[in-house]
Amino acid sequence: LSVVRTIADTLRERRLGPLTVAIPAVDTGHPARAFIDAGADLVLPMLYDQHWAGGTPGPVADPDWVASALDRRIGEVGASRIVAALPL
Repeated sequence: LSVVRTIADTLRERRLGPLTVAIPAVDTGHPARAFIDAGADLVLPMLYDQHWAGGTPGPVADPDWVASALDRRIGEVGASRIVAALPL
């Protein structure tokens, strides 16, 4: 969070931005609100990591899983602060 805060401060000083932070789709150890409060303008939940090479078998991102994960992140910070990273 201190790195996000430092980058956000620098971007604002130089009139650059916005700052977007990529976060895991469902990992509650990375709450979206904390990154917004640290100065990020947007969060980008990675909605393409439900299953991966070396993990349990399944789709990269089942549509129901994507909808659920996105709803959870929107509940944290609101839809206007989300950029959804979709597996397209």
